[in-house]
Amino acid sequence: MKLRLQKIVATNKEKKGLLDRYMRNAKILEDAFEQIREQAAGGVLNIEEIVTTFIKAEEQNRGLQTYVNLLNQETDALEDQNTRLDTQLDRFQSVVALSEADKLKKLATMRG
Repeated sequence: MKLRLQKIVATNKEKKGLLDRYMRNAKILEDAFEQIREQAAGGVLNIEEIVTTFIKAEEQNRGLQTYVNLLNQETDALEDQNTRLDTQLDRFQSVVALSEADKLKKLATMRG
């Protein structure tokens, strides 16, 4: 159970890192557009470069979003599995407790 919990925590840390990278990329895009605006005001503007850069950034963003979605699905699956394992653990613990009670009854019968 602890290993599974550690794995979920690690996955969440990985997601946070991914989101941090996404935010940095968004900031880079924002800065790039500001530079484009400044250059356009100066009369220097290569539209093909701008379009190519934008398309590459959008492809990277789509890839990151897909990856985040996959991580979310994996986290949901792990949480479901942990819930099932918790249920099984509760059942096994109740069986162990009943077995101990049965042992005590037999011991009392043997002594009595």
